[in-house]
Amino acid sequence: MGVPGTFCVVCGCGFANAWDDLEPEIQDAATITDDERVAQDFVENHTSDDFEWLENIRLFGLQSSIKSFRNGNLSQQCCLRADTFEEEPAFFDGITWTEGIDFSSSEFGDLETLVPNAKGDRLFAMHAECAEITRLVVNAKAEGLTSGGSLHSLRALYDALQHRCDEYFSEFNVIEWDYYGASQYWGYDRWEYEPGFEKYVASPLRDDGLDTFIANTLKPAAHMQCVPTSVPVNDALSKLECLPLEIIQDIAAFLPSASVLHLRSCSRTLRERLPLNQRFFRNGLFTGDLIPHIFDLNPDLRRMMQHRVPDGEDPNEYWDWRAIARKLVNHKAIAISDPRDTGLPHGFWNRCRVWTLVEEAQRPAP
Repeated sequence: MGVPGTFCVVCGCGFANAWDDLEPEIQDAATITDDERVAQDFVENHTSDDFEWLENIRLFGLQSSIKSFRNGNLSQQCCLRADTFEEEPAFFDGITWTEGIDFSSSEFGDLETLVPNAKGDRLFAMHAECAEITRLVVNAKAEGLTSGGSLHSLRALYDALQHRCDEYFSEFNVIEWDYYGASQYWGYDRWEYEPGFEKYVASPLRDDGLDTFIANTLKPAAHMQCVPTSVPVNDALSKLECLPLEIIQDIAAFLPSASVLHLRSCSRTLRERLPLNQRFFRNGLFTGDLIPHIFDLNPDLRRMMQHRVPDGEDPNEYWDWRAIARKLVNHKAIAISDPRDTGLPHGFWNRCRVWTLVEEAQRPAP
């Protein structure tokens, strides 16, 4: 039995390549148990490259205290600053996991995570893709795309992790948290590859299965009369409201989805002239500003669905993009669902799980 392992403080998964871990065991197994058969299917249906994201690590901590955790000289090239303030946390790259809570880098030397220094500061280990999703969550909050208790800064995340570490740090060098089921796969010195683990180790940023899911799920929209109205010139109306319909819609086409929604809330006239039609939902999904956690749909999907529109139908209104948006907008509902039931690709499911975990990081335990 080795040294107790550590796991990503954002998603709860380990830092070893899942395929590389399993492939030797499958090759050497003289007999195959049910659990090993699951692992064998996993190895046969993937490659090592699919899980390299697990080995791409960032350490997260304060600039002012990084020197107390390292040996050697700090390279600014390996430091991705959160902003210009000394006490703001940053992500540090060029990191490899050695064992337990120990990490190393040719630039930083040996580093120890989770254990506080004399000032009480800590370094937290996470996957680079989890760090990127963290940035996206913070940016979405700053841009007003999310509301409620989601994190508003990297400092808020750091403070939340500090609090969670103080409250839930266990003798096995992990923060005791469920991570929407990931913690059930924690072994003493490694991630346990038991049935059901697959969705947790799917890349949350590099899985293109969502395009295929949408192409297979998208249905024709029910025909609804959604015709924007023209309005007579009226002194009580603003100049924007009195613009010709074609011009006001052209203006809206260049605005982010959130701005269109704000415009609609300004007056009844604008609400009637800027309908939330299928084109609005389609454009918002592909520009990535309608649903914050959907930002990488392939434009080829849009072109393919345009070609599938029957002759004589309006290509902008034929497909029910509104229904797709409603199905995918609630990331927490997706995180607590089983992708075997919903048919969602594992990577997108994992993205929704990680996004939800970041948003909930500052909230107290239930």
